[in-house]
Amino acid sequence: CLSPVYIFSSLTYNSLIIYHVLILLFFIILINSFEVTETLPVRRVLSGYKDVLLLSVVLGVFLYFRSEMLGFAVVISLLYIVKKRILSGLAVVIIPILMILPWTIRNYNTFGEFVPISTSVGYNFYSGHSDDPSTISYLESVSKLKEDSTFEIKKSELSFEHAKKYIIHHPYEEFIESLRKIFSLWVIDLYRNTAKHPFYLAVWLPTLLLFLAGLFRSQAIKPIMANLKFLILYLLFSTTIVVVF
Repeated sequence: CLSPVYIFSSLTYNSLIIYHVLILLFFIILINSFEVTETLPVRRVLSGYKDVLLLSVVLGVFLYFRSEMLGFAVVISLLYIVKKRILSGLAVVIIPILMILPWTIRNYNTFGEFVPISTSVGYNFYSGHSDDPSTISYLESVSKLKEDSTFEIKKSELSFEHAKKYIIHHPYEEFIESLRKIFSLWVIDLYRNTAKHPFYLAVWLPTLLLFLAGLFRSQAIKPIMANLKFLILYLLFSTTIVVVF
């Protein structure tokens, strides 16, 4: 709650507020669901399936705000399957997909093609793999696209093509940019001047250090680490998303 981003978000109403609520619910329900084992009473086991159902619904709502959560749903599904909870593993993927299905149908009716969730994936990918000179060429290509019902899809495909070309021809720049992205996520946001403000740093850096210290000390406490593994997985997943996009 001391994070400058959270302070700002609490004073406004935007999707970030909903994201914070959903991520909090997600981890609470996730931890509860994994505390269930076959050795527990039947009533507690049934309660575990209830937790999985709630978790799946939360993930389904999440997809309307953060489409990349489908990838993390697959990660959680694999964790359930490793624990030999096949039905739970299937539920956390199938139920969210069914919940987002109305939007997928809407996309098909609008664009005439299969678009699972968003048409902005290509552009988001391009935004993370480009520079100023390549942007000029990209905008020229976009300007030649016909603005009809398939414009967004074609723009997304074009964005992927330009991003892949940039990655192939600029491997060193890509490597450096990936490091910058990770640094911006975990330490100081190099892409926003406001993140370099002394007040921002005075609040954020101690918070980060306390988190890392708490994480290090928690390694000796098995019950805590058993729950923290989900958070660590999510942080690794988020870091991967930042590098990719």
